[in-house]
Amino acid sequence: MAGGNNNNTTTRIKEPITDVTISSNLPEPVEFNSTVVLSCSAKGSFTYKWLNDSVPLVVDGTHIKLNAAGNELTIAEVHRTDLRGPIICIAENALESGKSPPFNLTVSCTYLITPTHA
Repeated sequence: MAGGNNNNTTTRIKEPITDVTISSNLPEPVEFNSTVVLSCSAKGSFTYKWLNDSVPLVVDGTHIKLNAAGNELTIAEVHRTDLRGPIICIAENALESGKSPPFNLTVSCTYLITPTHA
């Protein structure tokens, strides 16, 4: 068929997002001033987003960092005031999103009391 119409269509299928979870490199409770790495994992095609108490997590690149893929959150020299609410990882693509169960970061802080003599 000379001069016929040749239409090409590309279809991209995204795998559904499932099994979104957060894991820690350290057991809970995490020791005060240690460095903790939280890893988000999921099945499917997606990008990552992190929330702290339902607010987007503020990453400063020094104290709180994300790796290039966005699935690892590192908190250096963790304090009890860091990330007070539950931490949630969201895996999302153009069609859907999936949320991890809330992850509560518990920081153990042991104070050393030195007796003073009068």
